[in-house]
Amino acid sequence: MSAPLLSRRKLLQHSLLLSGSLAATRAFADGWPALPQSDLSAVELAADEAYWRSVSAFYKKTDGIVNLEHGYWGKMALPVEQSYIELTKMVNHQLSFYARKDWYGDSKDSVNAVAESLAVPPEEIALTRNATEAMHN
Repeated sequence: MSAPLLSRRKLLQHSLLLSGSLAATRAFADGWPALPQSDLSAVELAADEAYWRSVSAFYKKTDGIVNLEHGYWGKMALPVEQSYIELTKMVNHQLSFYARKDWYGDSKDSVNAVAESLAVPPEEIALTRNATEAMHN
């Protein structure tokens, strides 16, 4: 089965999303430690300060402010940011060759990885850049 043709607009819309998704699925394979697993309930884990210290190790701290508003951008964890930059460089290098040859397969792989991590069928997953895009597509 051949991949459906992509319009330039659709390719541009999905490229950013795909690189972020690939970054998230590859991030911990690049030497970053996994978050500790816990037998605590979600309520107990939410109050576990040691767990949240381990989560905070994956983020750069901003001096001078505590940003509680993420209306424009969400902060990437450091391993995701690292993979995102590497994948953006790869796409920038390969350009349309990547878009025509590998993008569709990578997109499907990202959906499958998210579905597997959530233990749901891939048909249940819709990856979008933001809530507005999700509502309109």
